[in-house]
Amino acid sequence: MSYILNCFVLGEDPFEKNFQFYLDTSKIQTIGLLKNAIIASQKLNVAAKEVKLWRVNFPLTGINEEQKLDFINKCTNVNINIRDELDGVELPTISMSNNEFVTQQNLQHAHVIVQLSSAQPVSDFSKEPTGLVHVFIDNSNVEIEGKKLISKLEKIYENQLHIDYGRLLKTVLNGRQIGDDPIFVGSRPPPNDSIWRELTSLGCRVTVFDRNAVNQEKEVDNELGASISDAIQEYKRPGIIALVAGDGDYRPELRRALLRGWSVEIWFWDHAMSQRLKWINVPYRPDLQTTIMYLDSYYIRFIYACGRDNSRRKKYLEINGDAVGTWGNEHVMEFYVNSNTFCWWDKANSHSFYMYFENLEQWKEAKCWVKKIYPEVQELPKEIPSNLSN
Repeated sequence: MSYILNCFVLGEDPFEKNFQFYLDTSKIQTIGLLKNAIIASQKLNVAAKEVKLWRVNFPLTGINEEQKLDFINKCTNVNINIRDELDGVELPTISMSNNEFVTQQNLQHAHVIVQLSSAQPVSDFSKEPTGLVHVFIDNSNVEIEGKKLISKLEKIYENQLHIDYGRLLKTVLNGRQIGDDPIFVGSRPPPNDSIWRELTSLGCRVTVFDRNAVNQEKEVDNELGASISDAIQEYKRPGIIALVAGDGDYRPELRRALLRGWSVEIWFWDHAMSQRLKWINVPYRPDLQTTIMYLDSYYIRFIYACGRDNSRRKKYLEINGDAVGTWGNEHVMEFYVNSNTFCWWDKANSHSFYMYFENLEQWKEAKCWVKKIYPEVQELPKEIPSNLSN
């Protein structure tokens, strides 16, 4: 007789890492031969004596997320009692009767657990973590919610605010090595096409959807969730998932990542982050939790304002000279970040550049920096401008 057996190695996700084995009992008549055949088919570097086979029967489809996570949690635990927790029956070491698998013809169920000895590595994802950071960004929500917040904090119009995406990535990485090209998913408008071109130039993989009220946000969530799933399947050793998004729909993918040994960081604005995302509940594993990083504490590192301060509340430093024609965000943001000051500038024309500040000390520090780094610009007046006299 012939059977199709759904098998998986204990320690691996039975839903994502299972494999089918075609058993012909006219050729494979003992459990020892079955072990050897499975070892050969999966190219396992292990002797048959170091393998146990267990007959099980639980569904791989048609169950809810909580039930699925329960099975994943149990099956990825190499120390689980298979007999008690999964109703497993260890297959005999010598003979195999023809009716051994007769009751297990439901092709949507798991049939055989391959248990390796404790001395053997049981799965690819049980290896040491890489420490590499895999970044996934819901760009539209980051920008929309960020501008709402920062416009209020800094008393500035939303259309004057911009995100420096290179600095956003630098903030998330925090000196750590990146695992792959960052994944950006979003919609248009906003942001505009020039932003997507900028992201592509940074080496990011970009997916853009045309916005509509019916399904755009769900498409973004689905695409980003699929990218996370792809990463935890593709990489044999776990790393760090840094999700820059705030929607609770990412919980299933993040739970799986945690169960596979990945660390998970969520970076987003406090006011807009879903409570479901703040508290990832992994059944039976309260030790598996995400790290929450609020962008509110880091925004001066990657958000800047460009345009005139028409309110006249800000103190400003006016810089004149031919060199100003080449100035832009990249020339001044480093100074603002190092000074722990929100970056706001305006280029009035090709020869005039304004830098805005909250107080006189910031203004003085900026003046010294400009004269040191760019001595070719016009000498600044020695008296303090009237707008700084208060």
